[in-house]
Amino acid sequence: MKRNNWFLAALLSLSLAFPLVARNLGQTGGAVLNLPKLRIKVPAPPGDIQWTPMVNTMTINGKNVELDFIVRTKPEKPLLAVGLVQFGTVKDCAVLLNGMSGKNNKRVDRPPYLPASWTPMAIEAVQASGATQAYACLLSNTGAILATIYSEAKLSGPDTQSLASLLDGVASAMRGPAPASKVSESPQPASGPSVGQQVTLAKTGLRVVLPYGSEEWAVKNDENLDYLTRTKPANPELSLGLTPGPGKFRCEKLLPIYQEKLPGANLVNNPAYLPASWPPLSVEYVENGDPVATVCHATSAGPVILTLRYAGGLSSPEAHNALAPILDALAKAADAK
Repeated sequence: MKRNNWFLAALLSLSLAFPLVARNLGQTGGAVLNLPKLRIKVPAPPGDIQWTPMVNTMTINGKNVELDFIVRTKPEKPLLAVGLVQFGTVKDCAVLLNGMSGKNNKRVDRPPYLPASWTPMAIEAVQASGATQAYACLLSNTGAILATIYSEAKLSGPDTQSLASLLDGVASAMRGPAPASKVSESPQPASGPSVGQQVTLAKTGLRVVLPYGSEEWAVKNDENLDYLTRTKPANPELSLGLTPGPGKFRCEKLLPIYQEKLPGANLVNNPAYLPASWPPLSVEYVENGDPVATVCHATSAGPVILTLRYAGGLSSPEAHNALAPILDALAKAADAK
């Protein structure tokens, strides 16, 4: 990790000057932004703000290294830009971001410019000029992506929304057109859905399209619950149990009732592992030594209660990345019911 930290220091010190040395790719705006170093194409955010991809060359240990940059070119000023570099050997965003921490840098949880698809924390440094530099991380199947965000002015309004849309597009492109998750249906595998088709959860009635990617899930139910268990990767263990909530209770009224009935449970506002598609409230407790969280989502037929277990730890930055795709899929199914 020492080599990576040294490389990061060189990269981040250069990032302030990259607009002066970056090579324009001959593309100004457009519906799709081509990022040749990451080998992805990213949809341009909607709206009047225009982004232009560039490539920057820097020298490290006598070797030229090229990096992807995306610069806001409409409006051109004040400067707003994003640098992207991949670390194929880094599998932990917490390690990468903690390497950015320092006396003048502070951790910011869930900044508005970060979409749910990214690790829900950033390291920000405000310079004497008032400019802000932030570092964010995305875990992909091929390693961690570090984003260096530089803004000469305070991020707000349309700029924040456009930047979040841009970063979400990077996350989607990094997931790529991979085959849909395979589904093993229990106890009747022969009647299970084929790859990419929606799964109907018997107890809650949710029709869920499992997220695209390399993960595999087992789906089953018993008298009271629908179960989703991640089988690939099997570790850290990730399992979800869903059940219809009582009557027409609103989630914000229902979860405090659960918290009162569970010994040692805490009611947590805005937990980092919940994507924006879920109400930002959770009941957290320990069961048989495992961290457990109970959350809630409304449907037209009443609330759905979800209990989740993630052996990697609910407080880890990786919990958000592990949970967001499946939770977003469940939220979409709940909204459609």
